Amino acid sequence: MSEDPETARLGDAFLKNVGLVATNWSALEAVLERAILRHQGIAPDTGLVLTYALGFRSKIDLLQIFAAEGAWARPADARALKSLLNRIKKAYPKRNFVLHSVWEPTADPEVARCTGLRSKGRFRDAEETRHADEIAEIAEEIRRLGEEIRRFILA
Repeated sequence: MSEDPETARLGDAFLKNVGLVATNWSALEAVLERAILRHQGIAPDTGLVLTYALGFRSKIDLLQIFAAEGAWARPADARALKSLLNRIKKAYPKRNFVLHSVWEPTADPEVARCTGLRSKGRFRDAEETRHADEIAEIAEEIRRLGEEIRRFILA
């Protein structure tokens, strides 16, 4: 691949994996929304308008409050949910890194250069590279967390 800015482009695998991070995260958040509605006895067809406007941290906070207040009859379930929610919270910065970074192509279509990263309202100049496989690992972690919370909520 040429490093000429006129012809250089990010590789398909890299772009696919960034897309997987985004779609897997959306699916995970949808499960969080449904868990909130289920706990409150609100049907998704009417309740999603309420949870849609909630930010990620608010969704997590609500579920942690529900768990602390005995929403799950067995204390072991509440502890398991809190642990899972903490793991989801730890994945959030990884999601943000992938989706809010400025990615530029390199000579290798499987590798992209992160030339800038917005963090807490600031733009930080950074020269980091990431391989498409690293982004795929983040996407897979998020997918697994989404599956785990879905199974937990539907159990």
